[in-house]
Amino acid sequence: MNPRLFDNEAVFEAALGLFDLNLAAIAALNSHSDPKEFIPYLQELERMPEPLMHFNIDIELQRFDSALKNIVSAGDGYFPDCMNLMKKKPSDFPAGSSANHYKYVLLNSAVPQYEKKKLWLMTAKYFLN
Repeated sequence: MNPRLFDNEAVFEAALGLFDLNLAAIAALNSHSDPKEFIPYLQELERMPEPLMHFNIDIELQRFDSALKNIVSAGDGYFPDCMNLMKKKPSDFPAGSSANHYKYVLLNSAVPQYEKKKLWLMTAKYFLN
């Protein structure tokens, strides 16, 4: 197959977007990329818990709705990181700088967790900020 018939970066990103690190490595190797360029990144992703790996890949691929859902599913300890991300990079979120849509998404994901622990004040604090 003529290597000019497809975009190597697009194939790598598509494989990465499937969260299949082995497939992403194969795509990168077949593109004749230098392994030093992608192996450390893939190894770093592989060491992460799955929700964090998905979150980081989604951020890399600019899939912010999915990224927010994944960081929330990573657990209570990452909720502040999620809110900080939205505050630091409001332009990355289509809902605009107020990020109300994303706060709604986050709260819908987080409320069941916080409800179990009776942490309503913490949830309200992040929603109102």
